[in-house]
Amino acid sequence: MQIISGIYKGRSLNYDSKHIRPTTSKVRAAFFNSIAHEITEARFLELFCGSAAMSIEALSRGARQAIAVDLHIDIAVSNLKKLAVENLEIYKNDALRALSILSKKEPFDIVYIDPPYAFKNKKDLLFSLGKFAILNSEGLLAIESDELEPEIEGLDKIRVKDYGQTKITFYQKQCKK
Repeated sequence: MQIISGIYKGRSLNYDSKHIRPTTSKVRAAFFNSIAHEITEARFLELFCGSAAMSIEALSRGARQAIAVDLHIDIAVSNLKKLAVENLEIYKNDALRALSILSKKEPFDIVYIDPPYAFKNKKDLLFSLGKFAILNSEGLLAIESDELEPEIEGLDKIRVKDYGQTKITFYQKQCKK
């Protein structure tokens, strides 16, 4: 697995295919190409980061800061060290708890969430995404999964991209009327 574009282009990442399901290069490239205008100087959050490939790709393409969160961070930390990535913070934490903590800090421009496809607390996660103020006023939330995601209270579903088994659902904050 390699970084696709930007300052870390072509650099290899460590990953453990037995314990994590990394976002494929095809999906990663399509996602970042679709947000090319939003990534520059963005504050990026990745929940369920696994190898932190999405965070490193975001920084490689011009994000100013990335925060990656997972319960198992060994591979992400090894990639941080291997590539000497700057402006990447990695936290060992549960996604729901991380949302609560991070909502008290500066909001994010882009939030990417890639839970295990069989994640049992998905309903709680979706509720928390609408409840906690983690996105700035024009921020973008993307959820990678193997199914269509439901509406989330407080957020507008703006598009769904289908890549075979993988789907990415995009949300933005609801406009105040």
